[in-house]
Amino acid sequence: MQRPKDLSRDELERIVNELQQALYLRYDEEADKFLWDPAKEWSGFDVCDAMGHVLTELSMVPEEIKPFE
Repeated sequence: MQRPKDLSRDELERIVNELQQALYLRYDEEADKFLWDPAKEWSGFDVCDAMGHVLTELSMVPEEIKPFE
């Protein structure tokens, strides 16, 4: 399992970008484009699900129970 200190700047930026998009980016069907929306409604489940995917892709999910270091 990788820890944040093991990641490159690009990988760290990817995590923050994914979080920012999960919280504030929405698709406007009428305008047919994505918009940043500070009032976008989101659920904790959706944000955690999105973060879970990116952390899995970056090998940051523990594979077994082990002590925190």
